[in-house]
Amino acid sequence: MLEVVNLYFASFTQDAEAAWKKQVRRQIRNKHGDRLRELQAKLEKLQRQQTSLRQEVVSSLSGDSTFDTQLLKSLLDENAAAIKETESQMLECQQDQLLPDQRGSAEGTPD
Repeated sequence: MLEVVNLYFASFTQDAEAAWKKQVRRQIRNKHGDRLRELQAKLEKLQRQQTSLRQEVVSSLSGDSTFDTQLLKSLLDENAAAIKETESQMLECQQDQLLPDQRGSAEGTPD
């Protein structure tokens, strides 16, 4: 009889643990999704800035801009580095987002 009671309470523990793991995976996925959206917005802004800087370089070369060509070149280089870094962060975030799903399917607890 005691064994049946122990099995009964053990099932509660397993169910609660499975529900907790599922909730944690969902929260992690949501955080990664939010971070990915932030990075996507940042990337789009940087790409718009890159386009504007290139247009300003053309204006500078034709003499229509008040900005120095060297200054614009350094700004373009900095912006390109920021774009590359943001793309790298996005890739890392996408890879991290896959990990909880892979762990969940390996544990046999689908979301």
